[in-house]
Amino acid sequence: MTEAILKIPTLETKQIQQLYTFQDREPGEVLQFIEKYSFLVPLLLEAPKKIYQFFPNAPLTLTVHIDPESYFEEDIELVLLIETDMDPEESVDVLEEFDYAWGIEASDRSKGKLLIDV
Repeated sequence: MTEAILKIPTLETKQIQQLYTFQDREPGEVLQFIEKYSFLVPLLLEAPKKIYQFFPNAPLTLTVHIDPESYFEEDIELVLLIETDMDPEESVDVLEEFDYAWGIEASDRSKGKLLIDV
């Protein structure tokens, strides 16, 4: 871990690491993003409980997404991927229900830095 990562309380870091699989392009990328945008920590700790109401036991993955067509740092976001085995049409319908129940609120609270998708 880098020094920057240690600014997130160790307990919260461990909890996030237990709740999610990380898809880092570079070592520590996801945790560094979370450190930089630490207001995401409460959302990331709350999200699994909310998600599992709609997608029971679905594995959850975090990855940093950089829009290749953008030159602005504001366009970098953390993607929370819900890995469901539902058929694609059903998963989109359930994601829409999730969005109305909590996802839209979470998006507002994330200041555009967290995208939850299937």
